[in-house]
Parts: sequence; C-alpha cells; structure tokens
Amino acid sequence: MLGIGILGAARIADEGIVGPARTLGHEVVAVAARDRARAEAFAAERGIPKVHDTYAGVLADPEVDVVYNALVNSEHARWNLAALRSGSTCSARSR
Repeated sequence: MLGIGILGAARIADEGIVGPARTLGHEVVAVAARDRARAEAFAAERGIPKVHDTYAGVLADPEVDVVYNALVNSEHARWNLAALRSGSTCSARSR
C-alpha cells in the first residue's frame, strides 16, 4: 500500500488520485492547500486523515510515498522537483 499526499485541494484530485487510489487499495494520507480551511474541508469530505499547513509539510511527511500535484500548471515544475528532492515520487496532471 502506498501513502499518498496531495498538493492542492483541487477537484481534479478526485478523478486523478483519490478515486483510483482507493480502487487500488492505497491510502491518501495527507493534503495541503494555500488556504488551510479549504484543505481541511477537502480532507473531511474525503476521509483524508492529515492536513498540513504547507506543501513542504506534505513532502516531509514520513507516511507519504507518492505525491499528487493538483496545483495550477505554473506550479508543477517547482513542486514536482521539490517532491523528487524529498524522495517522493510525484505525479502531475494538466487541467
């Protein structure tokens, strides 16, 4: 089982990772967004146990093996590289 972290509380994450992860037996363990309240609502609606204050917090989370980048396209390179540097695998999906 993989522990998955999500950068951004975008709706695309539902189809891109939340649904597929559950279908395959993996767990979304953490999320962060620019607005903590939005991340908390996103997590509560989807049963995600942890909300981090920052994207870097998701990358540093020891339970996160894979990062799904649901940020706007202009932020993909920056945060994908940061995920790779952290040792996490990353995935980004263009909108």
